[in-house]
Amino acid sequence: RGRDLEWESIAITQWDMLIFDDILNILPGLQKNQLYFAGYRSIDDKIENRWKWTKPEGEYRHDYDTFRKYVDERFGWHEPVKVCLYIFEVLNRKFFDRSLEIEDKKIGMLEYKNPTLAAAWGLDIYEKDLGVLWQDWYTRNTAALIAIGNAFFRTIS
Repeated sequence: RGRDLEWESIAITQWDMLIFDDILNILPGLQKNQLYFAGYRSIDDKIENRWKWTKPEGEYRHDYDTFRKYVDERFGWHEPVKVCLYIFEVLNRKFFDRSLEIEDKKIGMLEYKNPTLAAAWGLDIYEKDLGVLWQDWYTRNTAALIAIGNAFFRTIS
């Protein structure tokens, strides 16, 4: 699907997010064929030990360990896993073409899978801080992009 369409990159936003500006105004300096992952960084002990997808006693830890072993054996990636918060991304055709090489499409979680694979494949990743809530970078009151739901109640009379 989409192989015969003419496109270079797509921007992906969280389901409840709207963008009211040109992508190139939001990400000035983004070049053709560059990728972007909101909140892109290397995982550290603090994140790994508390993040739902990676914490040692969490229900998803086995998936994380399986993915780490996979990128090590398949792509020779021995660096720390790269992570993001999947709020806003720009992915290019080359990323999707390379993704076809992944035998098990369900391996790993997008928020560490995609940025790690992109880095392992040597793809060019544009880095810009858009105010993503990693708790050591921002707080709920200062982060522009927060991937944590808040209950919304409205009384109708």
